[in-house]
Amino acid sequence: MDYTAIFILACIFIPLERLLPLHPEQRTLRRDWLNDVVYVLVNGIVVRAGFTVVAGALMLGVVQLVGPNPIQWTGAMPLWAQVLMAIVVADIGYYAAHRICHSVPALWKFHAVHHSIEEMDWLATHRVHPVDQIFSSTLSLLPVWCMGFTLEALVIHQAIYQAHALLLHSNVRIKFGPLKWLVASPEYHHWHHANERDAYDRNFAAQLSIIDVIARTMFMPVRRAPKSYGVNEDIPRSYPMQLIHPFRSLVSSWALTAPPTRLETPMPTAAKTRTTEDKLGKLAMLIIFGYFGYKQITALISLVANRDLIPLWGLAFFSVIAGATFLGLILYYTITRLPPRDSTAGIMPRVVAVVGTFIMSLLIVFPPKCVSFRRL
Repeated sequence: MDYTAIFILACIFIPLERLLPLHPEQRTLRRDWLNDVVYVLVNGIVVRAGFTVVAGALMLGVVQLVGPNPIQWTGAMPLWAQVLMAIVVADIGYYAAHRICHSVPALWKFHAVHHSIEEMDWLATHRVHPVDQIFSSTLSLLPVWCMGFTLEALVIHQAIYQAHALLLHSNVRIKFGPLKWLVASPEYHHWHHANERDAYDRNFAAQLSIIDVIARTMFMPVRRAPKSYGVNEDIPRSYPMQLIHPFRSLVSSWALTAPPTRLETPMPTAAKTRTTEDKLGKLAMLIIFGYFGYKQITALISLVANRDLIPLWGLAFFSVIAGATFLGLILYYTITRLPPRDSTAGIMPRVVAVVGTFIMSLLIVFPPKCVSFRRL
């Protein structure tokens, strides 16, 4: 741990929070500040160790699949372009990871530790459970590392990300003006932490608020600030207990899941059969589209790495992206939004899914000659 860096950050953000406070009544040594200092001193070691193992294993798998440095053209771009592209790619990954953490109950139990912050300031940035941090960092940074950016670009990206994260959590009244719709601001992220019904599950991006604008998850009311922060559940206030709490909560929730009692109306045999068929069908869709998704990703990587060898490279690239998007939409609506099969509304999506799957299967197994190539 670089204690000099911590001292420098304190010298920057403590005066800034006194000069431009969003909540003037909040003290510098607010409640739980000592617990967050423990996060600063200890948590980074745990996160780096776990992230090294997870990311290292995944990187090894990527190397085995596509070889080292599958994408080389990114490293030839100007440094500023590499940094901008790294910010965009990383934040799309972070948005996805963050939204998953809010949607999956098991992951929310770990993410809730970060949302237990009741008084926002720069120090509270570090209150993140290691499991939550490792999961989000993996989905955010692994794609960036696989894209072949130079070391200088990666270092600058991380420096910008860390400074931005500290600013977003700070108790400061700083407005970004029209840029708030493009770049995440303290106002934007404070609303993400707000303990208000309208603000739940909003503002997921880490640096680019425009991702939330596009995804329609942006929430930033005019002329008012959040009244309170935190979560409506009991979370311990010490670092060791906050590490243990999500695991204990998971065990408790699983233990409380009881089988149906005799007083409940038994499900008819036909309904049981239909439910089983639906589950097996969804599992089959996941396996099939998972394989197709893998083929699309490897095709995309090969296209980018060998673009000089492929006629009509732009058209081939667009077709692969369109195919991957089609697969993702079909899978999403099949798994989550498909109407009942015995309803009129459920017929057409299933026809589209079957026909589309058949066509995409043919394109993957027998690719057109204009997008095929051989390595030299």
